[in-house]
Amino acid sequence: MWRIYSVHYMKHNKAAGIFIMASALLASMLLSFLSVFFYNLWMDQKYQLFLQTGSVDEAVTPLIVAYLFILIIASTSLILMLHNAFEVTMNARMHQLGILQSVGATPAQIKSVLVSEAVVLSLVPLAVGTLAGVGLSYGVWKFFYVIGDSFREYDLWFRYRPALSAGAIVFSYLTVRLSAWIPARKLSLISPLEAIQYGTEAPVERMRQFRIFSALFGCCGELARKSIYARRKAFRTTTLSLGLSFFAFISFLNLETISGIFTEDTYFNQYRDKWDFLLSIDEREGADSGLTDEITKIEGVKSCLTYRRFKAQAALPEELFSSQLKETGIGNLNDQIIKSDDGNYLVDIPVYVLDHESFAEYYGNTADPALAQQQAVAVNLIWDSVNSGWRNKTYIPFLKEDHPVTLELKDGSGENSGIPVTIALFTETLPDWKEQLQQYALTLVISEHDYEKLKKQFPARSVYFNIKTVSEQKHDEVLSDIRTLLTGKTHYTLDSRLEEERTERIKRDGLRLFMGFLAVLFSSIGLSNVFSVALGQIYQRKKEFARYMSVGLSYRGVKKILLTESLIITLNPLLFSLLVNIPLVMMAVNASGISLTDYLKKAPVVPVLMFTAFVMFFVGLAYTVGAMKICKGNLMDLLKDDTMV
Repeated sequence: MWRIYSVHYMKHNKAAGIFIMASALLASMLLSFLSVFFYNLWMDQKYQLFLQTGSVDEAVTPLIVAYLFILIIASTSLILMLHNAFEVTMNARMHQLGILQSVGATPAQIKSVLVSEAVVLSLVPLAVGTLAGVGLSYGVWKFFYVIGDSFREYDLWFRYRPALSAGAIVFSYLTVRLSAWIPARKLSLISPLEAIQYGTEAPVERMRQFRIFSALFGCCGELARKSIYARRKAFRTTTLSLGLSFFAFISFLNLETISGIFTEDTYFNQYRDKWDFLLSIDEREGADSGLTDEITKIEGVKSCLTYRRFKAQAALPEELFSSQLKETGIGNLNDQIIKSDDGNYLVDIPVYVLDHESFAEYYGNTADPALAQQQAVAVNLIWDSVNSGWRNKTYIPFLKEDHPVTLELKDGSGENSGIPVTIALFTETLPDWKEQLQQYALTLVISEHDYEKLKKQFPARSVYFNIKTVSEQKHDEVLSDIRTLLTGKTHYTLDSRLEEERTERIKRDGLRLFMGFLAVLFSSIGLSNVFSVALGQIYQRKKEFARYMSVGLSYRGVKKILLTESLIITLNPLLFSLLVNIPLVMMAVNASGISLTDYLKKAPVVPVLMFTAFVMFFVGLAYTVGAMKICKGNLMDLLKDDTMV
């Protein structure tokens, strides 16, 4: 008997069956996608570890922990969302089940038949969704392959094992079964009298007043808003799913936009005129000034600055400090600069070694080139972090500039004696290159001639060539010629500013697309709930609108109410997310130091509108189909007929 009843119900209530099948498909697709995608991340991390260390036994534990955590969160979220969605479908049958209970059906039988129907309807979608999740993870992995091809230094493979799909199917089955069992158990405990009397139209104890909404949208708007409020439990899945999707997507877009503006202002724009290529060659390759000359001769190259760099330390007595630094107190600026027992301060000394021609130009084209080659230039600045923030830094002189200063440079090991270097010139600027000023150190720039006495104790591992072109149009030609010069060399890296900018844009666009995909995926659960409510309560909505029409509402008014409901469902989570994001954006803009005008110029309006249009289309589609079914036939006849459907 129960099998005949279930088959009859599923055959004549296809909308409810489609909803259950869609829910099962989405759940299995999401869990399958997470399993296969994280498996590929894990294998990729192991492969990278193998390339670095040659070991294949070491597991990437943090990634496994992250996968288990996300899997538990995703499964719990699906159960919380789907159980409410199943509850809507099952509640639509409360009147029927109440009659069945009145003629002898037990709560256990009702619970069993409801869960069995959900399981039967879910079996095929579970298999299809699992395979779709594998295909989806393959597509996302290939997408990462494409966007990372320009900067990845190894092959990226997609890996798959059937055990992943088997585990995903089992986990999805348990998720769907538990999601169906929770409302089925709750429904089986309702007394027959309550089920027959109320059905899905349980009375609202206290209806809220929406005076502002009524004033703006009139009678139909008020009815639509109160209808949504009265059925708010039925829309709980939609509210949660769409609210989280809108909030997460909009918040990510805003923070990513602010991060992109900050990176562009503080890195790409700041160094746009200082370098186009940065070539780093290992000293083992025997780099010398001859390569500098060859690079300079390339057509399209404007300049080539060659330098080395190393780190040293020096003990500085307090009397060498500038009056501004003494007044502020070096210990207040950086607690890592510690005063030793002899009263001196041990300070980091980053040293840059310029080629002869570049150093002479930086030194000021002195009339005595020989003297210039034997004297160091100090970038005499230290950040006054006591009286200025990192967004608007104020610098003060590090040392007094009234006479030459000789420093004893040490390597920090404590085994070697210091090597004297004389500072004859103080400046406030670094050469035009990609390097950044270190905030709590005394930067020195010396010539290759002066480096000869330091080379043994401070060997530089690499030689750097800071290359600028005459125009960006020459980029590809210059890049090709530089690579030709490097034929036969293996220990080098060649960075391109334009390629870094392109890579940065590709990464950010890829992240936006991926987050958009996740937002669409999670919103699909809420949208399926909209279809369930709109199509699973046709009989109840017909009776509702029949009452409205009995007091003068027209068919046009019915459609207007349904249209307003669809707009409320879409715009409520959107407006909530936008309002919450206002203080979030203000805090992020203030913390990053960019102007609000710069953010507004690049605000992610188009992606938000596209996602809103996606949600609005499917909500509108659900209500359009529901309106066609509701308005079909004579609604007034329903008031005369209260039989079981």
